[in-house]
Amino acid sequence: MMVVQWERRQALLGGAALALSGLIMPCAALAGGPGADSAQAAVTAALAGRLDPAKRLALLADDALVISDDVPFIMDKPTYADHLAFLSSSWSSCELALLEPRSNLHRDTAVVSFLFNLRGRPNDAGFRLRSGVVTAVCVEDGGTWRALGLHFGALSGQITDASPS
Repeated sequence: MMVVQWERRQALLGGAALALSGLIMPCAALAGGPGADSAQAAVTAALAGRLDPAKRLALLADDALVISDDVPFIMDKPTYADHLAFLSSSWSSCELALLEPRSNLHRDTAVVSFLFNLRGRPNDAGFRLRSGVVTAVCVEDGGTWRALGLHFGALSGQITDASPS
């Protein structure tokens, strides 16, 4: 049963990543390549590993918008900075593992998506493990990739199918 659920999640996620990319620009216009690889590297450097607010904020353009699976509203960069400060102060450990990268490039715009596992320990509670998808829409600005949009979304299967009961 667990294998079937895992395969179903993989199939749904693959379609979700393509659907997200298709919402931003026509899929026919997307192509991987060296630029997409450098955008992927920039997003990975900013997000992967232990929570580092300075790295995440450096990735964001000044007018970026962020959607997070644990905040019920769209955040601008200053609001996201406040949220990262809250996370840093209220979690004794917090890290993001990025898996199965996908990146596409169209002119100076890259769409970079990953599966993620967030794992950590809030100061006032037990260990947390949450899986999801993160997508960054980045533009190249003077040789540096900046995210105009960053979207973290939980995988519903990880919530509704968390127990094999």
